Formats: sequence, structure tokens, C-alpha cells
Amino acid sequence: MKDTSGSAFPNETPVEFLQVKGKPKTLQPIKWKFQGGLTKREWFAGMALQGILAGGYGVVVNKETSMAHDNIAIGSYMYADAMLEAGKDESK
Repeated sequence: MKDTSGSAFPNETPVEFLQVKGKPKTLQPIKWKFQGGLTKREWFAGMALQGILAGGYGVVVNKETSMAHDNIAIGSYMYADAMLEAGKDESK
């Protein structure tokens, strides 16, 4: 699996619920943090895809051109991977 370098827009939502635990069995609170959002890789790929499509690439003319869509999606992730790699050099 590729390094996704964490969330692009991290958000932690605290969640608290009760669990049956111990002897005698009692309800005890458990705290947990839910972290969601897009990964940086997904965000960068989406931004690259937006730029590619804004430039007029990937416009569907007929069914024969639909193979290009796979290449555009793959290319978007290639740009994302390059951004993540370039970011590693910046942090040094």
C-alpha cells in the first residue's frame, strides 16, 4: 500500500459509549476518537484530476475515447505521489 501521509483535513471526533466490563459486570465509559477525512494522496489526486479536466483533457467524444479515463485517473495519482515525494524533501 502506498504512503498516504495522513489526512488532508484531519478531524477528530470524540465518541463516548458504555461497555460491559469487569466482575461484577458493570457499565464503564470508554472514550474513543474517530479520525476521518481524505488522505493527502486522495486530496492531491483530486486536485490534479481537477486541473487535468479543466484543461480540456478527458472530454468524452465517443465510446472509443473512454479508455483515456483510466489513464487520466492513474495520471492523477502519479501527480499525487510526486507531490508527496517532493514534500518529503521539503521537510528536511
